[in-house]
Amino acid sequence: MPPIVPSDVAWATAVADRRDPGPDRIADDLVAIQVPITAAAVVGSTLTYLLRDREGGVHVVDPGWDAPANRRLVEDAIAALGGPLRQIVVTHLHPDHLGLAGHLAATTGAPVVLHADEHADVIEERVADIFDPDAVEAQLDAWAVPAERRPELRVIDETVQATAPSASAGLVVRHGDRLDVPGWSLDVLHTPGHTRGSICLHDAERGLLLTGDTVLPTVYPGVGLGGSGPTNPIDDHLASLAALEPLDVEVLPGHGFRFTGLADRVAAMRAHHLRRSAEIAAVLAEQPDASTWAIASAIRWSAGFEHLHGHTLASALAQTDLHRERIRRG
Repeated sequence: MPPIVPSDVAWATAVADRRDPGPDRIADDLVAIQVPITAAAVVGSTLTYLLRDREGGVHVVDPGWDAPANRRLVEDAIAALGGPLRQIVVTHLHPDHLGLAGHLAATTGAPVVLHADEHADVIEERVADIFDPDAVEAQLDAWAVPAERRPELRVIDETVQATAPSASAGLVVRHGDRLDVPGWSLDVLHTPGHTRGSICLHDAERGLLLTGDTVLPTVYPGVGLGGSGPTNPIDDHLASLAALEPLDVEVLPGHGFRFTGLADRVAAMRAHHLRRSAEIAAVLAEQPDASTWAIASAIRWSAGFEHLHGHTLASALAQTDLHRERIRRG
């Protein structure tokens, strides 16, 4: 499979080396900045995109993790583009994308834009108690987690949680909607999988696709990491990838670096998920009643199962369940 091609090799190299290359000035009216994730995360920063419309207004896509330094960083970037903030578009509900949206909305009056399903899950998240000890213990039992590994899963590390409730939408969008950004042709593509209401933004005239965490250049994003729905998130994700695959675009992802070669990256991501399903199917063929823990510990993980801890371990176990469910549904 041919490799993807970074749009700016020097910028991508700096990102890979965990150096700050400064703003990525993609066009006169489009800038990307790295907003640090001050949390335990697989990646160290979010790519926040700032678009200037033809009337001088600024539109932010995925403002990033809420922290005092990040507020200044994003506010300075908005000011540098010279216009008032018109809207805050968020590809999905995770705090490294949605986190700063509440602050920006409160201080500027600009609406937060979310997909309808994501907005519903933000509201649901506000009333759910992810720290409910009975629910956590029941989940650990269901996964058959060994006693010695349970303590790290009983309490989610506070650094991976937002410090304030997630911002809800001031404007709800759906698949096929066009964002109100004068001088741009940004169409909303509903791409569920990573979360139930994940979206990408496609400007066919400019040949750009902002993908959030649906497609990343070097990391395989997890699936089913939002609210639950009637369909399997792995199937949803594969369908989303298939819908994006034919697009002839430059990819502007939520982490990493912008690149070309979308079809090649989609093929690699599809193969990754199908390979994992095949591995789990092989374990189940030998041990039909194997526990989630037994299955997860028997298959390959990018970091190695022995190196998964805390929230990354919980995510691996949850995704093992999703693959097993998909296999059993046929």
